[in-house]
Amino acid sequence: MAEFSGSRARQLFNGFSEMHSFCRSFDWSQTPLGSVSDWSTALQTIVQTVLDCPFPSIVLWGDELIQIYNDGYREIMGNKHPSGLGQPTRQCWPEAWHVNESIYQRVNAGESVTFSDALFKLNRSGLLEDAWFNVSYSPVTSQPGKIGGVLVIVFETTKLMLEKEKRLKIELQRNFILTLSDALRPLSDPQAIQFEAVSLLGKFLMANRAGYAETQPDIELVAVTRNYTDGVKSIQGIYSYSDFGTDLYHGLIQGKTIVRPDVKNDPLLTQSEKQAHLQLDLAATVNVPLVKDGNLVAILFVHFDQAKEFSEQEIALIEETAERTWSAVERAKATTELRVSEQQLRAIVEKTTTGFARAGLDGVLTFVNQRYCQMLGYSAEEIVGKNMQDFTHPEDQARNLELFQRLAKTGESFELEKRNIRKDGSVMWVHKSVSALYDENEQIDQLLATYTDITARKMAESALRESESLYRELTIQLEQRVQQRTFQLESTVADLQRSNANLQQFAYIASHDLQEPLRKIHQFGDLLLDAYANPEKDGKLYVDRMLSATRRMSILINDLLDFSRLGSVTEPTQTVDLNDLVREVLGTLEVAITEQQAQIHISDLPSVTGNASQLAQLFQNLISNALKFRSASEIPFIQIGAKRISPQQLPQRVNPVVRAQAYYQIDVSDNGIGFDEKYLDRIFQMFQRLHGKSEYQGTGIGLAICDKVASNHHGGISATSQHDAGSVFSLFLPDIELAQA
Repeated sequence: MAEFSGSRARQLFNGFSEMHSFCRSFDWSQTPLGSVSDWSTALQTIVQTVLDCPFPSIVLWGDELIQIYNDGYREIMGNKHPSGLGQPTRQCWPEAWHVNESIYQRVNAGESVTFSDALFKLNRSGLLEDAWFNVSYSPVTSQPGKIGGVLVIVFETTKLMLEKEKRLKIELQRNFILTLSDALRPLSDPQAIQFEAVSLLGKFLMANRAGYAETQPDIELVAVTRNYTDGVKSIQGIYSYSDFGTDLYHGLIQGKTIVRPDVKNDPLLTQSEKQAHLQLDLAATVNVPLVKDGNLVAILFVHFDQAKEFSEQEIALIEETAERTWSAVERAKATTELRVSEQQLRAIVEKTTTGFARAGLDGVLTFVNQRYCQMLGYSAEEIVGKNMQDFTHPEDQARNLELFQRLAKTGESFELEKRNIRKDGSVMWVHKSVSALYDENEQIDQLLATYTDITARKMAESALRESESLYRELTIQLEQRVQQRTFQLESTVADLQRSNANLQQFAYIASHDLQEPLRKIHQFGDLLLDAYANPEKDGKLYVDRMLSATRRMSILINDLLDFSRLGSVTEPTQTVDLNDLVREVLGTLEVAITEQQAQIHISDLPSVTGNASQLAQLFQNLISNALKFRSASEIPFIQIGAKRISPQQLPQRVNPVVRAQAYYQIDVSDNGIGFDEKYLDRIFQMFQRLHGKSEYQGTGIGLAICDKVASNHHGGISATSQHDAGSVFSLFLPDIELAQA
């Protein structure tokens, strides 16, 4: 177990992620954990698990809960990385300790704790901010019955929660608009409509003040009428635009909403302008202009006595409230003026940006304003005399008719969002508000409808639905990636199972073959003692045989080391030109090739993705074997060639865990002594030999190395042969050109 722990300590940070690199260069001896070589097996195991985990993970170890985390968790750390590595968690996250302390106490008692969408207030960028997580805390034992640390697996859900919160705000704002419409509908006095609207808006936004300010004949002045207040004084009175910023009026006249989230620190305001705001308890303001025919007629303002960041949804709500309220005010004014004079009504409705239409109780249009004509693309002459339903989308006609008939009977006004068909055949969305007009006998005489073009908003809502659809599609893709990752993990398990089988075989050989040279050394040593005691015996012969045994053992150990190194698949890979690689191998074997007068013919070979060092070792072993197991009656003749094959053409022995679309088959053939194919699987096992050590030198590991290198490269190796008729060793590697295509 001590050797196993030492090995784990040496290999613990042997990875290529950023956190592997950080952990390798980190001086752990300066932490309560001490030097890595002194770490317990339990700590080494859990650290390796965390570093290799595909999910954001951190282990907190020891009484001080020292932090060690992976790449995923590093992103969650924000600016607390890298100082948080090796740091006690209480020191790293003091702002969350009051929450985490009790959790760690529960885990230290052996309890696993899990939270979904848990809210933490964290300082990861210099500011305290809300963050949500799905988090799991699990105890990690250091020895039987003792908890050594805490494993924490984290999935940050902040973006999802903020999106959920955003959708909730949107829904609340939609409900607010409906409530606003219901509240304004029965009101006819413009001042009452304005105050009711700003009161509802101020309460909904928890503002300190809200109201309308109307531009005076002297356009530099603005009059604030009755306004909603909460905790601040009313500002009813006359004010100058210039007192609150030289750019205020110019921005408003252009139809721009002016937002000042932090008046005190606004670089665009002078000190005197800031003082003017301060006198009215204005720390944050929103001013929405109502521009009619190029004139700034009024402003809807919302005030806060503390600095505030406004969301896009809040700004949009204030703007829509301003538009709806002013539409309601105009509708009230229009209704009042209708009772006084039809001519005055025409003058008002012709100047408004809202579409107006008047119809009899049968739905036939008797009057339309210019804006209504512009919306539909018809002239007034083409519209008047036709029924309202003629311009309504077929799918909306039933609902429109139902509300129209109910209004004609009961006088109950209604609002409706519906589609109209323009003259060019295009579809537009409108917000339609319809009220009853009464004659001198207070009987319903006609119906008046106002129209607001909401096509842009409807398009935005459609885009939002498409975004939600895309989100669902991304969720499906994520599930597919999880499945793919599961398949990769299963492949890793298969590799581990093969590695365990090799370890079992190695243990068997280590207890037999490695002991055999040592036994001979011991035996010949005893004989040497006897030889020197008896001069008649040949002591030199014993020494030679001892040295031969030690050399054989040295070769055996070196081959074992070569084989063990192949267990690492984390070595860098690159595109390897096998033509260049084989030429380098032949240069290494030049002396043996020359001595045996071997003839070697190489066809054009492909390029593959892999580790050049391992592939060179594979080809060197195959060519060396072809030279070693040559026929006594012929000079060696070796051919090396390649061809592309499909996965279905792979031999039964070659079965990669992950299959490519195509493979290269590289054949190394010779005219040597060959072998019986019944020993095919045996020759690729460690220490398996078909000939005695006195006939051919070697350890029996060379072909096992070849088999391991081929497996590391997601391929395999096989052979065909006949006794005294030569052999063909076939290497199968993935085709990288198809893999990249």
